[in-house]
Amino acid sequence: MRRLALLLVAIGPMIALPAVAQAPGAAERARVAGTVEKLDGDRLTVNVAGSGTQTVMLSADAKIYGVEKRRLSDIKPGDFVASGEVRGTDGQIHAVELRIFPESMRGVGEGQRPRDVKPEGVMTNATVGTVSLSAKT
Repeated sequence: MRRLALLLVAIGPMIALPAVAQAPGAAERARVAGTVEKLDGDRLTVNVAGSGTQTVMLSADAKIYGVEKRRLSDIKPGDFVASGEVRGTDGQIHAVELRIFPESMRGVGEGQRPRDVKPEGVMTNATVGTVSLSAKT
């Protein structure tokens, strides 16, 4: 029996650093995900997988969050999480990553919406009700 234990939503794949920042010369916010290359004053240079580097201008109140590897056992009822999902060929939504938010981010982006990171992507931000393991044969 192969354990599927929500491990497919393990935090391991989260090596990206999401940042909401001001793009140079733009009046809009931009979402940038990648690895930080350099921080020079209010200019943040990010290595975006498959796209090279991107430099963004940070506003005075910009917030940048890092990620760290977690285990399934770290997820507790009451945690506020973001689940990155994709719609499978079976029509079901399958989680491919899970992020445990710090308490200061509780409620941010709550709900479900399309996500452009993967084809047929969906993002769900919500409070964990219960945590359980499941097995797939």
